[in-house]
Amino acid sequence: MQDNHIISIKKQVHETVELNNDYTLPDYIVDVRKLVSCDARVVLQNVYGTANSFSFEGEVNYSILVICEDNSIKNLIYSEEFSLNGNGCGCEVSVHDCRLESNVARLVSPRKLNCRSKIVVTTKNNIEESTDTRYCGLGMPEAEFTTERKMAKCGYLMFFDEKVQNQHASRDIELTSTKDEIASIVYCRVNTYISERKVSDGKLFLRGETVAEILYENTNGNYIKHYDRVPFNDIIENSNGAGAHMCEILISDIKAAVRNNSFGEMKIIELDYTYSIRCRFYIEKESEVVADVYSTEYDVTCKCNSLAAMKLNSLFSSSLSVNDSCSTDELADGDILEIVDHNATVVSVNIKPDPAKSRVIISGDLKFDIVYKAEEYGYLTVTRPYKYEREFECTGEDVYYEHCVNAQPISCTIEKGRLLLNAELYFNVMIAAVSQYEYIQEAEFVGCNSENNSPVIIYYPNKDDTLWQIAKKYKTTCKDIISANSLNSDSLDGIKVLLLPKKKKKSIYNAII
Repeated sequence: MQDNHIISIKKQVHETVELNNDYTLPDYIVDVRKLVSCDARVVLQNVYGTANSFSFEGEVNYSILVICEDNSIKNLIYSEEFSLNGNGCGCEVSVHDCRLESNVARLVSPRKLNCRSKIVVTTKNNIEESTDTRYCGLGMPEAEFTTERKMAKCGYLMFFDEKVQNQHASRDIELTSTKDEIASIVYCRVNTYISERKVSDGKLFLRGETVAEILYENTNGNYIKHYDRVPFNDIIENSNGAGAHMCEILISDIKAAVRNNSFGEMKIIELDYTYSIRCRFYIEKESEVVADVYSTEYDVTCKCNSLAAMKLNSLFSSSLSVNDSCSTDELADGDILEIVDHNATVVSVNIKPDPAKSRVIISGDLKFDIVYKAEEYGYLTVTRPYKYEREFECTGEDVYYEHCVNAQPISCTIEKGRLLLNAELYFNVMIAAVSQYEYIQEAEFVGCNSENNSPVIIYYPNKDDTLWQIAKKYKTTCKDIISANSLNSDSLDGIKVLLLPKKKKKSIYNAII
């Protein structure tokens, strides 16, 4: 019998590493009075994997916003390296995912910050299982020639990674004539959000938006938040006809400098950064497994096995606007005169598919970090829940998903004593149905306990009988039953009586011939 194979990507290994270190301020930074917010990104640098182990090397880049004793706002950059060793899945590491699950910074003293983060590394593997029926037991080679096999088709997803690295991007951002000149840039954050994916002629076309958030101090000593938005377009060659693509844009090496415009004013920001496209391709395939087996001459004892296989169900990119408000009296002491800076971060994601209602619910918490100006600069944090629902079809026993959820702050304003918050969430989600397939792993043939010498059996089918069940029970074949009864197909609809011919026992000599 020819080998058949099925691929499962259900097997995963999760490993975590936690960092907890102090960062002492350099001498040129004034003592810190308040810590406002802490953003962090994880950068994976080297991956080594074998069948039984893997090793990851990378770093966490912290971007910490603080208010100093001289009432100035500074952005502190701190990087920390990490390494992680773990056990493999039993085969070569083929897909890895490294995410920052949590990060926090606290002010230990005016000259020292404590930074903590938790990194979760997940390895996923294409597990190949053979479904070849193997024979063992009494040494009867003729049993192979009297075996009837029932095959079943099953769909599955196979994946592989492709990464487009070190793409370079740069542009000039010029302030309008109504804006004051720039004295210094506090920070610059860049994120790219994918809103559309399209496959054509073997290429994957990505479209979205790149948003640069820039906080700068002008020559009058005021802090200004500036957004710059440009369309994002890129192409990945040779997508190999994949049925799904989970893509994520990773931004690194952000540099922002100020120079004069044609009027000699410091109003142009030179933005420079690199980005890489992490694209995970999922290819839909189909295979056959041996679902049932019996012999027309021997009793067969089967050892069965089951395997989880995934079939693509839904793949979507979408967005959700989150709008909320709260009274400023509940948040801060004194009157808030102005919102200086705000940032939105997705702090939790929960995906709960409900196959019974054909819906998937994505929920979690969205955190707003806000810097405001009152009598002096202060900060506050507001956390709000979000919820997104989408229809989908799923008939599997379980559901598997890949997701990427990003937040873009839109606005934060004060109106009649209330703080108005607005952010946009970007969802990229893949849902797959996970089904369990039963297949024959081993079959053992033993001699029959009884012998019925009647060449033909008269059988009256029951309502739920199938031709396969009848043939298996009476040690004949579906083909012989169809021939003996002149049936047009294997359907038993309307059939009241069947003649079941029995196979004559073959000798080893005849079986070889």
